Amino acid sequence: MRTSKITQAVSLILMSASLSVSATEKVSPSDLTQVNSFISGSANNNKDISVMGGIAGSYAKGNNFIGLIEHQTETNKGRKAQDTRIRYFQVFDLNTAFADQIGFSVDYKKSWKMSSQDPDAFGTDTVAVGIINKYSLTEKLSVYPNVAYVAGQATGNDGKKVKVRGFQTNIFTSYEINNSSYIIVQPQFQRADLTPSTTKGAAAKVDTFKIKTGYGMSLDQAGQWWIEASHTYTRNNARIKFISNKTIGIDKDHLFEVTASYYF
Repeated sequence: MRTSKITQAVSLILMSASLSVSATEKVSPSDLTQVNSFISGSANNNKDISVMGGIAGSYAKGNNFIGLIEHQTETNKGRKAQDTRIRYFQVFDLNTAFADQIGFSVDYKKSWKMSSQDPDAFGTDTVAVGIINKYSLTEKLSVYPNVAYVAGQATGNDGKKVKVRGFQTNIFTSYEINNSSYIIVQPQFQRADLTPSTTKGAAAKVDTFKIKTGYGMSLDQAGQWWIEASHTYTRNNARIKFISNKTIGIDKDHLFEVTASYYF
């Protein structure tokens, strides 16, 4: 898909102490430490359709996990790119002045088919490994700083491959308005070095700034059905070098998305 979609700002869900939320506890997607298994579907203004599922649980008290799998299909004007993303998070309770929780994440992304009508499109095959902390600023406001190392490769429509190395930082922030609604703000910065597989290719450094804002609300009294409307602004700044020539390209994108989720 387009370079503005190399990384996606997505929702991050971490865990606390059981395989599912107890019958007396209402689901709260804004509480990123709550153990929730779920399925969801989303659509955006680029006519991309995504389906996601998550299974959450605990290995022991204070040692929690979630596994997520997501598949996205591009449907705009004959574009049929297929992207799959698999993520795993594990979090440990600390309850110290340093942080409430600390954990690690593994994030694998694969583009199965690229947009045949976009000559500049390329697919990615990357893995990001990172660490994350949780800080509770108030009872309703939580912040999750995250940093990850990214490695892999990208393949253009012409079949040429480039090596990808870099890092990304995120600050996942959520605020619970009440038991039935929440707000999220998720800024992200990524730097990627792209190195061609042959000496004839062009090398590039790509800086991506992304910020996602969203509002979510419950659709039923039990709190199992939720809907979220979000906007993501992305700005890519690419510095490309081919032999002695250097060029700079700037790409901006606005993404509007609606997601419906069911929590078990």
